[in-house]
Amino acid sequence: MNFEKRILTVTGYVRPIDISRNNEITYDKIAGAQISYGGEGQITDVQQPTYGQQAADIVLPF
Repeated sequence: MNFEKRILTVTGYVRPIDISRNNEITYDKIAGAQISYGGEGQITDVQQPTYGQQAADIVLPF
């Protein structure tokens, strides 16, 4: 969406018995779950510009 790439990573331990026939599992069946969310694209670049762009913005704010 809006030329953005969103990445959702879920890691943890799952018992094979808990996996459904559709290869799905509910969140409460994941032991030691770790979830990270991030992305890249135009909006992310504006929210966190590169160090070079940050320095240029300080020197030339307009």
